[in-house]
Amino acid sequence: MKKTLFTIILFHFSMLLSAQETFHLVQFNDKKQTNFSLSNPEEYLSASAVNRRKVMDIAIDSTDLPVVQSYIDAVAATGAKIWHPLKWFNAVIVSNANPAEIEKIASVSKVMDMSDKTMGGIQEDLKTETYNYGKSEQQNVLLGIDKMHADGNKGEGIHIAVLDAGFRNYTTNPFFSDLNLGEAFDFYAKNSNVADDHTHGSDVLSTMAAFDEGNYVGGAPEATYYLYRTENTAYESRIEELMWVAAAERADSIGVDIIQSSLGYYDFDDASQNYSHTDLNGKVAWITIGANHAFTKGILVVSSAGNEGVGSWKKISFPSDSPFVLTVGSVNLTTLNKAISSSFGPTADGRTKPDVMAAGEGAWVVKSTGTVSTSNGTSFSAPQMTALCAGLMQALPEGTMPMDIITRLRRAGDKFSAPDSLYGYGIPNYERALLITDLEENESLFKKVKVYPNPVDGTAIKVELPSKFKNMDLEFVWYTMAGQVIQKQEAVNEKNIVLLELPADHRGQYLLLRVSTEEYYKTFKVKVN
Repeated sequence: MKKTLFTIILFHFSMLLSAQETFHLVQFNDKKQTNFSLSNPEEYLSASAVNRRKVMDIAIDSTDLPVVQSYIDAVAATGAKIWHPLKWFNAVIVSNANPAEIEKIASVSKVMDMSDKTMGGIQEDLKTETYNYGKSEQQNVLLGIDKMHADGNKGEGIHIAVLDAGFRNYTTNPFFSDLNLGEAFDFYAKNSNVADDHTHGSDVLSTMAAFDEGNYVGGAPEATYYLYRTENTAYESRIEELMWVAAAERADSIGVDIIQSSLGYYDFDDASQNYSHTDLNGKVAWITIGANHAFTKGILVVSSAGNEGVGSWKKISFPSDSPFVLTVGSVNLTTLNKAISSSFGPTADGRTKPDVMAAGEGAWVVKSTGTVSTSNGTSFSAPQMTALCAGLMQALPEGTMPMDIITRLRRAGDKFSAPDSLYGYGIPNYERALLITDLEENESLFKKVKVYPNPVDGTAIKVELPSKFKNMDLEFVWYTMAGQVIQKQEAVNEKNIVLLELPADHRGQYLLLRVSTEEYYKTFKVKVN
């Protein structure tokens, strides 16, 4: 009897070992085919789970969505035994699997042998959703758009009007198959067909809206786009400026948030219409006056600086001279040096232009033919900046004014402390822009300020201040690394040491502590154990 029992146990143990050896984890590419929505979490999370996230200010994201059942069914159809889906890993545990057959399934990312210990472990923040950007990775990372997307800010709810010469093949180009189209309108033909005109607008649009993960992802793929043909490539005339104004008015009436314009004017077929450098004062050209009006209506206008750096004109073009337009110059994607063709400032009345820079020389775009290749010009740096603006608008409180966005981006530029007429305020970054306030950062003033212990255990941290801060009103603001406010504390510096409470529920993280006076601030990075 004992021998029989031992044999049975040994048999089951052998079967268990055998089963363990055949376990695999099948991971999927996405959850695009889900029948659930992030806006209705009650369909797949309990009321208490939803409430816990609200109380702890934890966003409901794609890791909360169930694994797509049709993806699991496709794996099961290969003969694999399905055990349990893992929504956090977007995967399913299987046994008796044929990895070669499963890997042929389009929705499958990879099949992992669970006996391979190198496959395990969390390799990224599972609260975030990032993309495989393909060719667009370097230019997106340059502006911090990858971090912006990881925060969930991909342009959703932001309306962008693109004023250009045409958007050839956008309706048939597979990279635009998920395009959120508000409307399209040709201001010359007076119809909605802009897909048979010039290719320039399609190239511009791609840097914002194209989406084919693994090949190319634009900076604001979830924004809604309004495609307006205002440029007529058959001639150069001031009538094109007025068509631009007509489109801007239409955009305003619809409720557009941003006007993206990779168009610029200064000379025309009729030389008597030409502008001069003295006209670059923000109030002469028809198109500039139109951009000024758009600003007063609460629309952010983002304009390419122009590509006249090596020509006779050299300067920025109109409407980039407007003080109310975000003017974008171009750098080489590899060296980050100013692109030789990028137009420069200053304006006739001495203002710094361009405002900011992005990749325009060697920039990756999706052509109207559906191919991904490089192109040159501020035409492509400007829409990348527009995508960053869309993400910032989504991240910041509703009603954030256009000038606040412009100011943030200027101050977030890598040349903010020493702007010039070639680079403006430099290349901005999403995370830096989120942290910008109306205050001015002052490194020398805060040079002797000490924040300790760092890393910090316990529940409090000390800020030691020099005597020049005595009796000053100070504000201390804790932020996440993504720039989201956690808590604020005000204090009068009476003893040169202020004791601050650490934010609750943020253990094991890096946080940012901004210390500010009425005029200046400095941000410290703190590790909370």
